[in-house]
Amino acid sequence: MFEDSTKAIIISSSHIKGVGPRIGSVGYAVPIRVNTSVFLPHQTQFINGFVLFALRMVFIRYGYGKERPKYEVKKLLGAIPIVNELRKNSETERIVRTSVEKLPKNDFNGHSWLKAKLDLFGKTDNINVCIVAPTRNNSFDLRTCSNLEFEAWFVSLMLQEHVRLSIKKIINNKIYLNKLPVEGANYIGNHLRFYFRTRKNQGAFIDYILEEKGRREDLIKFVRTLKTIYLRRSLVQHTKSISRILNNPGIIYRRGSMNMGSLLCKLTNHMFTDGVINWKLDVLNKAKVVKNKDSITAKIRKTKEVLEHMASEISNK
Repeated sequence: MFEDSTKAIIISSSHIKGVGPRIGSVGYAVPIRVNTSVFLPHQTQFINGFVLFALRMVFIRYGYGKERPKYEVKKLLGAIPIVNELRKNSETERIVRTSVEKLPKNDFNGHSWLKAKLDLFGKTDNINVCIVAPTRNNSFDLRTCSNLEFEAWFVSLMLQEHVRLSIKKIINNKIYLNKLPVEGANYIGNHLRFYFRTRKNQGAFIDYILEEKGRREDLIKFVRTLKTIYLRRSLVQHTKSISRILNNPGIIYRRGSMNMGSLLCKLTNHMFTDGVINWKLDVLNKAKVVKNKDSITAKIRKTKEVLEHMASEISNK
């Protein structure tokens, strides 16, 4: 759903009252399991259903309130509405906005919702269903944000196993570490080795980084350099799987079928990563095994645009 660790805002939620992930809540969203999602049929004349993702979100704010004194990590069931491909393209924005607004009215104790939670989390309790989209705040900068937000960003990165493993491999290879085009890579690598030793060291590491602005900037550069390495590997696997299923003449994609649900899950994965979603929809347009592909492509593009626009509207409140 998101690229790596993404600052995001909740634009619709099953949590309505009290402290928790209500509309307007902000944090860093990360996938619990990469490239894993399920399609929940919810057929009406307007939508075919929802693609559902298992997410962790490191919250720094709940609702429209002030920044929290301490970040909080919660598991969420992220949802993306899938507009019926037989509707007119001009209706897509209205349908998406209506689906977002009506999400809390769903019966989340119904069998299909509970089964989706069980499939993705192995449990059904204390899992809120949310529609989440990236914030596009141009004034945001990790170099100057609050200490709480910086820590939440770093924690969200470390929640991902493939990120931790990639960082460990590089910092434990001094020859490779010395070749990184990052000033200060050695001392950041040394302190990250300290970070990984014990849980107690993790807090000490963050305190050390936050003591000086230069250290914060060095860590950001270090992580972003490594990010290009491990994301490239992940996306290569993802693009190969998309190409394989769209060029397989033995697979038939009929509306409402399991194959179509699986395809929609793959198409919406990394939906908010512009380069990836554009590449996937271009591949879809060339596929001969999918009917209504032009309509599906147009509606996914518009859904992305509308969700991002709604995120900006809520963020500016």
